[in-house]
Amino acid sequence: MDSPAFSPATLPWFAFYVDRFVKETSLLNPIEVAVYYRFLESYAQNGYLPDDVYILQEIVRLDSALGVFRALMAGAKPDREQWDAIKEGIIDKLLHTFFAPGDNGNYHHPGWDKELQKSRKKHSDSVRRAAMMNQKIGRGAGAVADTANAGEVVEGGAPESPIQ
Repeated sequence: MDSPAFSPATLPWFAFYVDRFVKETSLLNPIEVAVYYRFLESYAQNGYLPDDVYILQEIVRLDSALGVFRALMAGAKPDREQWDAIKEGIIDKLLHTFFAPGDNGNYHHPGWDKELQKSRKKHSDSVRRAAMMNQKIGRGAGAVADTANAGEVVEGGAPESPIQ
């Protein structure tokens, strides 16, 4: 399965079901829960996880969790090799528990693939409906509503008054 063709700019949100997340992560420790959540954030933006432990470590920012780990171990300071093994172990465990290798060498999550597909459809339907409504009321297809400020919108989507 290849990566879906979309970019973060075209999909500004995704459905996140807390009950499903809590159920999926009920047997994980707090660091593993945080890592899995960061995996999901990256997955929602890119449609896949790379098969590269170093990139995955950057995605989940595990080095910032070192302080938490030290606190959990009552001040014990693991050496760099021990910490690297822990990081790789967490990533490997979560990657193989929740994701499957795809045809293109990246990892995929079948359930999230379905959710992202639904989100992309809802988003494109919403954009299409907004363009039709804008055209109907004479704003032009490129205008967008300024719901945060309830301000009038000009052609191209920029609010007439700046956000205060």
